[in-house]
Amino acid sequence: MGFVFVVHKGRVEAWHQNRTAFGTFSFEDFYRWHLQIMNELFAASKFPSAPDGIKAKVRLDRIVYVDDDVQEAVRKLTGPDGIRYDQGMWVWFDDQDRKGRWEPPTKEWRNRTEWSLPHELGHQLGLTDWYALDYEGDEDHLMPDNGDRIAHFMTHPITMMHWHGPHLFSEADAGYLNMTWDKPRGYYGDHYFAIPRECFLRIVDVNGSGVPKAKVEIFQRGVQVDENGKPGEDLGVRYFPVIEDGNFDRPVSKRPVIVGFTDEEGIIRLPNRPVKEVRTVNGFHRRPNPFGNTDVVGGRGLMLVKVTKYDRPCYFWLEIYQFVVAWFRGKRDRFTITLKTPYRSQDSPLPPRNVRVIAIGENHAKVMWDPPPIRHERQYLERAIGFRVYRRISSDGLNDRPWFPIATVGPEVREVTVDLRQFPGDIYWYSKVNRFAVSSIGELGVESELVEVISPFKIR
Repeated sequence: MGFVFVVHKGRVEAWHQNRTAFGTFSFEDFYRWHLQIMNELFAASKFPSAPDGIKAKVRLDRIVYVDDDVQEAVRKLTGPDGIRYDQGMWVWFDDQDRKGRWEPPTKEWRNRTEWSLPHELGHQLGLTDWYALDYEGDEDHLMPDNGDRIAHFMTHPITMMHWHGPHLFSEADAGYLNMTWDKPRGYYGDHYFAIPRECFLRIVDVNGSGVPKAKVEIFQRGVQVDENGKPGEDLGVRYFPVIEDGNFDRPVSKRPVIVGFTDEEGIIRLPNRPVKEVRTVNGFHRRPNPFGNTDVVGGRGLMLVKVTKYDRPCYFWLEIYQFVVAWFRGKRDRFTITLKTPYRSQDSPLPPRNVRVIAIGENHAKVMWDPPPIRHERQYLERAIGFRVYRRISSDGLNDRPWFPIATVGPEVREVTVDLRQFPGDIYWYSKVNRFAVSSIGELGVESELVEVISPFKIR
């Protein structure tokens, strides 16, 4: 997969004045080195759907050295038929080119890796910015306990197409490049069309059992529901038309685009919403799917799921990334995502009462609770043989930053001291609010629902 670099001779000569991190006094060597790095990252990007990494390789086909106007030189590279046959180009053009005066790169710049370049060249291969799936939330969708916006940070952010740096390319990127490395370029983001034909959500309780008859409402980023449109229905699940005006920058919709209920097993099938069908020579086909008419930037590739049972709403996020990876892993006909709620099971013990938390110094907190009232001492479904204490950080979706257990104690214990400095080393980008919860443990390890409390402590 070849690239063409377009650069003014004056810039190249300025670079020749100093030794670079590559070890030579050469603009050409420095930037060819970045393609070598890119190939090494390709080879190391191994995943279940790409066990041998990315088989694509990039190379520098040629450099166009410009004597005068860089932009005019770029225009001349487009053929008479309007097609640019150099499929993958990087152009150096800034204020130095406008003024006609070029300076050598600073010592700091020439002695470090320009990590933004492999990222930007990824776009030339059709890869998208996964940070388009980051979302700080909005005022229409707030946490019930403290009013925080329900935010989302991309599922796997430490990857090249989300953050610049010495990062691997993601599994979706690997699948796309392995499928398109030998095909003509010219598409961008058509892997967003790679969505399984049938997609399901399985809503489970704290013990992993399906939650029957739970209400599921799904809201979508980048759309506005068309209130004058006619709703559709797909196997009992309703979907609502959206305004198609080319504006994909809208926040998450105030009204749901999908509404339905889970069956007795806690499963709901996501409807395949109508789309304007598109096929690309890369082999991707936008057909009816749960996301509808997706855009190549990815704004519409994020949906907020609100699950309600027992008058207790829970929030989750669906990324188009999850669906694309499933498609590349071979799940092209059927794909199920499991969303775990803090709800009780039918045979759960009674929950604890009066859960509360207080600060102990700067780095610790004490979580306390009262035992459940046991109406029938010998009724094994009521009896608690222990308690489990949980913690959750942030106001992101429950599947983004889930509850994690911090203590399991016996039936006579009523409090646990928590070291606030100990928690998973995740990325808490939008919120660092702490929540705690306690469940009762019954026989066979069956838990009650989680009884939550929010605290004023934030991680430091």
